Amino acid sequence: MGRQRPPTRQVLIGGGIVIAVLVGLCVTSLRRAGDFRGYLEVGDILLRGGHPYTEATPGINTWPPVFGLFCVPLALLADVSLYLARGLWLALNLAALVWSLKLIIGLVWRRPLALDPRRRGIPLASVAVVAPLVLAYPGVTGNFFHLQINILVFAVVLTGLACQAKGR
Repeated sequence: MGRQRPPTRQVLIGGGIVIAVLVGLCVTSLRRAGDFRGYLEVGDILLRGGHPYTEATPGINTWPPVFGLFCVPLALLADVSLYLARGLWLALNLAALVWSLKLIIGLVWRRPLALDPRRRGIPLASVAVVAPLVLAYPGVTGNFFHLQINILVFAVVLTGLACQAKGR
């Protein structure tokens, strides 16, 4: 007898809880400066034509040079609204987290992540998705609380692994 899929109502409730926790993390992080302060500083330095490593506050810019491509638009957006810039950053991190979960499910289970419980695949509220989130809870919450880049880097690395697994 094959494994039965959880009822749609349970999947919706579980998925709703996962999404509520992630959105709650983002909302509480909107007012925090975190690492985002450094991103804006580096973006402002680059907009002035300065050097992002020698002119930044010591210890601030520990990121690879390509990260400046993210810092400049964030600095420009922060000039309009700091909360809008932080919100965009958090939304990008949420998207990267969902993308990472999709890639992990694809690499490990060879099935798609089903954000809609009526579709085929592994539902968002399944143990296969929630267990890795629970195990990574300190890192995931820390990333959102401190507005870090870790989830974005993780998503890029996983994308490379997924491409390699497909022979690309």
